[in-house]
Amino acid sequence: MSSIRDKREALRNPSAKQKKLRIRQHADSKSKTPMKLTSLKSLSLALVAGTALTAIAPAQAQNTAHSPASIILTFQNPGGSIGATQTITVALNDAAFFRDAALGTFSSINVTNLGATLSSTFGSTWYDQSTLWMGAVGSRGANAITLNNLLQGDPQQTHYISRFRDGVGTVGLANSTQPTVNSGGNQPVTSGINQVKGTLEAASGSVPILVNPTSSSFIDENNPFTAPGVQNAAYGSGIAGGVQGNFGAGSYGSFGGAGNIELAIDLYRVQYRNDITSATSGNPSGADQYGLGEDINRGKYLGTITINQNGDLGYVTAVPEPATTAVIVAACLAGLVAFRRYRSLKA
Repeated sequence: MSSIRDKREALRNPSAKQKKLRIRQHADSKSKTPMKLTSLKSLSLALVAGTALTAIAPAQAQNTAHSPASIILTFQNPGGSIGATQTITVALNDAAFFRDAALGTFSSINVTNLGATLSSTFGSTWYDQSTLWMGAVGSRGANAITLNNLLQGDPQQTHYISRFRDGVGTVGLANSTQPTVNSGGNQPVTSGINQVKGTLEAASGSVPILVNPTSSSFIDENNPFTAPGVQNAAYGSGIAGGVQGNFGAGSYGSFGGAGNIELAIDLYRVQYRNDITSATSGNPSGADQYGLGEDINRGKYLGTITINQNGDLGYVTAVPEPATTAVIVAACLAGLVAFRRYRSLKA
């Protein structure tokens, strides 16, 4: 499509970052509680020591605009002329919204003042900057994947992961590289996602958008680059190729119900269990898991998240797979034949 950007400007080399202990301040605006020390090193040591499941659990929610089930959207601008030392984390809908939305539909995602925040942080033409990157992630649960309790139908440590969409393509079908997470890689991915989510979750009040320096957001550590414009493995090095897409000069194109947009990222769901039924011991939900019998360790395309020049977000869901469509058509035809036979017998 002629409006799609085929080439992107080269990113300037981001400066190397030293791994330092992070100081996190979880302070209530009224009580001014003391600062808490949290570090990447301590989290790594916890993983090695076998206490990974404790280390990767997110902090107790204080932010009423975000929950542990929320998908988050992240922005960073390494090498950019404006906002290179700033990041943005945005709370979106719960994972179940993206997973369960009706096939072949478009929904607006309402985040007040996102466009204004992007402009004040990265400049008024943020949508034309090839140095600005956007990605989406989510994690359901932080306990061992061997547990059989479901979280809104998802097994423990089910991940929601975005990928850069390589052009408009066919709306409703994936146009990106399917993500895979190797066996055993789920825990580092959960830990990395919850590091970033934890900064938003700890904010007091109702904070759907959090602007944080790169030094304290964990976004840059979990979304590194090997070279300008080349993403390294993301979130605990568990997601090869990264999860982000970058903006660039000109419009991305028209994308279904979203209209003209500036960027699109495909959203996938990755599960590590596919055998939890309503009869499985330790599953009190009384229902089968979502994705029963489906692939593990690789992503299933759910839909595409879009953003336009005003900062408005949208979600276009996957269309029914050809096999599913064929079954529906066959069922309708069979019903029609049966109805005609019934009418002929009554005549």
